[in-house]
Amino acid sequence: MFKFGVTIVVFAAAVVVVVAAATPYPNIKAHQCMQKSHINESKVVGGEVVTRGETPYLISLQDNRWGGERHYCGGAIYNSHTIITAAHCVVAFNTDIFQVVAGEYDRSVTEGSEQKVGVSQAIVHPNYDSSTYENDIALLKLKHDLTFNEYVQPIQMPTKNTVVSGMCMVAGWGANVELVKQRKVTGELDCILKWKTT
Repeated sequence: MFKFGVTIVVFAAAVVVVVAAATPYPNIKAHQCMQKSHINESKVVGGEVVTRGETPYLISLQDNRWGGERHYCGGAIYNSHTIITAAHCVVAFNTDIFQVVAGEYDRSVTEGSEQKVGVSQAIVHPNYDSSTYENDIALLKLKHDLTFNEYVQPIQMPTKNTVVSGMCMVAGWGANVELVKQRKVTGELDCILKWKTT
């Protein structure tokens, strides 16, 4: 598993926004945690390979439009029928083109832990701004429930009164250095949270 841009941007945005939403600070942003030149980069420099099952909450959001299953964005399992992802990944598309793959580790190999589920509904944050990526979060409702096991688990959410500080982790599939082709194995990257309130 490697950490990388598109999945990391999506996953980090989803996790940080959800964590921020659980705090008493309604407009917390974590955009300073990652530096990106544009939203479609497929890398997070400094990532490292994780072991299979280390990120059981991570999903691959795949696009089925061109006759194959192409990794498009990442997300996190909230519960057995809901995924947290970034709004920019789903706002302009019909849900029929997507499938969620949970339990994925190496995208080039079928390992037997994968669960593929269609998306029935995308709920984009009502204040999402595509020009600034403000409120860049969405929920995906699945066509049927995921089955939790060693490789498929919901992400741990903070309690309502949790104040977030310190380190966050981003995870996904992709390159861990500049100018390297996207990887097939998941990875993760820790970054310091720099919170800004408005």
